[in-house]
Amino acid sequence: MHYLIVFRSLTYAQRAAKTLERAGILSYMVRPPIEISEKGCSHALKIRAESYAKAAKLIRDAGFAYEAIYRVDGAGKAEEVIR
Repeated sequence: MHYLIVFRSLTYAQRAAKTLERAGILSYMVRPPIEISEKGCSHALKIRAESYAKAAKLIRDAGFAYEAIYRVDGAGKAEEVIR
C-alpha cells in the first residue's frame, strides 16, 4: 500500500518533494491515474504507507496546497483519504 498526494502543478509537487527529502522521507513524482485526477495537468508524490503521516504533516505545516490525498492498495484501487 502507498499514498498519492496530488498537486495541481509540477512546481508544487517539486517543492513538496524537496521538503520531504530534507526530512529524510523518500517520495516519487508520478502522474496520477486519470480516475483520480480531476485535471489532466496534475502531478502527485507517491509515498510509502509507513512515511505517510509524517509526510502529510510536513506538507501541511509548510503550507503546500494539494488537491487530495489517496490511499492506493496493492491491487491499485485508490480511495480518497483527504481533500
